[in-house]
Amino acid sequence: MSNAATNRPTEIPPKFLACLIDISSYFTDTEPGRELLAKCGGKLFYSGFFDDSVNTHLCSFQPSVWVEVLGIEPETYPEDDEAREELYGELLDLLTSDDDSYYLRRDIERWKVAHPDRFQEVDFDFEEDSTFDSRHDEVREGLQGNPVF
Repeated sequence: MSNAATNRPTEIPPKFLACLIDISSYFTDTEPGRELLAKCGGKLFYSGFFDDSVNTHLCSFQPSVWVEVLGIEPETYPEDDEAREELYGELLDLLTSDDDSYYLRRDIERWKVAHPDRFQEVDFDFEEDSTFDSRHDEVREGLQGNPVF
């Protein structure tokens, strides 16, 4: 029986979520890290996005989620313009191509419950013939131009 005969979609539609992932714990073991956290109001986050409809199994039976990182965001920026610009530069320098990462689905779900304000669905109209990669590219471009967080 074909999919057309049963009116079932051939694929699950994407559901992109913009997110803030708390990375503060990576900065607590060194004095420069603690100093940076203090400048940031005590917390640092990866600002990124992921397709909540996709699970990945990477060397494990545990499902994971691929989060694409767009930036590093402080909990708060300093009020002083010069200090704000300096902090912005420091955070920009921390970004690397290795920041994108897999997170266990159970952790993502736990964080979504604990901090629902850090996960927001974003709506994009994709072309009918769009691919997985082209959708990610479109969401990345859209969120970089119009950040949610």
